[in-house]
Amino acid sequence: MNIISYNVFGTLDKKKYIKERKKYIIDEIFKNGIPDIICLQEATQPIIDDIIDKLPNYFIWTKLDTIKKISEEDKNILVNDGYIVIISRWKFLEKNLIYKGSFYDDGIMNVIIDTKKEFGFNFSIYNVHTSGGTFGKSAEIVKKKQEGRIKELKLLNAAIKKDKMKNILIMGDFNLDSNDIKNYPELKYSPEYQNNNIYDIWKMLKPKMVGATEDEFINLFRAAMKIKKKQDKRKVRYDKILFKGDKIKPNKIKLIGNKKINNKAINKVKIIGKNELGEKSEKLTYLFPSDHFGLFTQIKIISF
Repeated sequence: MNIISYNVFGTLDKKKYIKERKKYIIDEIFKNGIPDIICLQEATQPIIDDIIDKLPNYFIWTKLDTIKKISEEDKNILVNDGYIVIISRWKFLEKNLIYKGSFYDDGIMNVIIDTKKEFGFNFSIYNVHTSGGTFGKSAEIVKKKQEGRIKELKLLNAAIKKDKMKNILIMGDFNLDSNDIKNYPELKYSPEYQNNNIYDIWKMLKPKMVGATEDEFINLFRAAMKIKKKQDKRKVRYDKILFKGDKIKPNKIKLIGNKKINNKAINKVKIIGKNELGEKSEKLTYLFPSDHFGLFTQIKIISF
């Protein structure tokens, strides 16, 4: 089973170059073979449409589908900024919105996929995007954000505890560095710390590698948007894929989207960034598919 988790930064803001980036986001999703499960964060319709064009028989569920009553203004924010999405080769037997989100682009979604005929059992899949957005904020706001993530992770853990499926995949953008429990104390509420039988695939297969998915030293596109002094730049593993179940054997995991877009036609672009004081400045920089790096993992299913 090939699995993708990717915060694609799908914003339709023309100044963030989604038209130029979209092709490369799709290329990264497919470059390791046809994915069976795709969990996206901050996805917008142009990205979703291009994936479905390649996978017309796949099943899709988006956070936008879960919202029944929303103002036109709020809907526009959601449509323009992006939302969480699950795309699957197998049909959905259940769809569960575990957490609607503290803002429009985050939340926790869960599906049960119909794999019993193929593997002898069904799978439970979680797509997670916890709340973020602390750049330039006060220590008080940062603390409130951490407290918010703790509440979100508790909701996730409660859902996993009630989950009747024995084989579970949990992935997404957790907005905390899974390599740094000192500065991100909310990490201890992440499922792999709350359960003896949930494992972090990156730590299992590549324990000596950082695996940073937000890397402001490499990702110059991201670094240009959030202007920081060198000592303040981050190299953090915000995105991860976890699993539970004795029928799952991880084979490989790797970063995707971690190289600049190699296209002379777009080469460097103008980005208007801001520092912690909110002061804006313009910079020419290389473009990357997203402000995050994504994850590709392949697992072997021990069936029947």
